[in-house]
This record gives sequence, C-alpha cells and structure tokens, in this order.
Amino acid sequence: AYSAGQRPHSRVTVLGAGLCAGPAVELLSRDGLSSVRVVAARPGEASELCNALGRPNCQPLEVDLHLSAVDTRTSNAALDVLVEESDAVLSLLPAPLHPTVASSCIARKVPLVTASYACERMRALAGEAEAAGVPILCEMGLDPGIDHMS
Repeated sequence: AYSAGQRPHSRVTVLGAGLCAGPAVELLSRDGLSSVRVVAARPGEASELCNALGRPNCQPLEVDLHLSAVDTRTSNAALDVLVEESDAVLSLLPAPLHPTVASSCIARKVPLVTASYACERMRALAGEAEAAGVPILCEMGLDPGIDHMS
C-alpha cells in the first residue's frame, strides 16, 4: 500500500458494483499501489464489495449518477467529477449508459473500458475519442464472449 501523502500509481474508478465488479476490483486493487473507487447507486453495494476484499486501497462511494441513456451530451456534474479525478474508468453499468460515460471520459481525456460490445452510439464517438487521444475499449470477447465460457 502507499503511505500517507503519497499519490497512488493509478486512480481507477469502477462504475457499478454488481456481480461482475468483484473480480475486476480484486484484480485492480491487488498490487496495493492503485487507488480503486467503486461507485454504486444502491445503498451498501459498493461498501459490501470493498469490505469483502478488505483492502485499504478500495474506496466505496454511494453516488446516484442519474445517467441518461438518451441524452449523452448533457453534462453530469457528479460523473464529470469522478472521471476528472481518475486515471482510468471501468464502466460495468448497463450498456445503454456507456455513451454518456464515454462522452465524459473523452472531454476529460481519461481512458475508458466497458464490459459491453460497442453499440452504434459508442461507435459514433470513435472519431471524437481518437481526435482527443482517448482510448475507449469495449468488450472484445468471442461471441458469446469469453466471460460467458465457464
């Protein structure tokens, strides 16, 4: 773990604390050098995940982002602050919300990884992301996805 006053090697924000989040947060926080913020709207969900891991570099946040799956260009102050304070964002939110998250990441030049295939609205942001130099990585597994092969 990093000492008091020392900046972590990376600051990762994980949006969503559902079933898929556990393994991702475990991996991202494993080295103890990265700060991992887990954001969930459901009371207690992020805390439960972070407490189960018992790692001091995992920070639960209860924030209802009120994201819109329709209006991706309207700024969302809570989301924008979370993105601004991150070196990378992992969105495990429902796929229709990813374009809103992507727009915020592009505007703040913060890389984004999602667990969903690129929908038409995400593909429409590709040029803007490329021009800003912001990597956006969507699901790339085999159909139906490596994540489903167990």
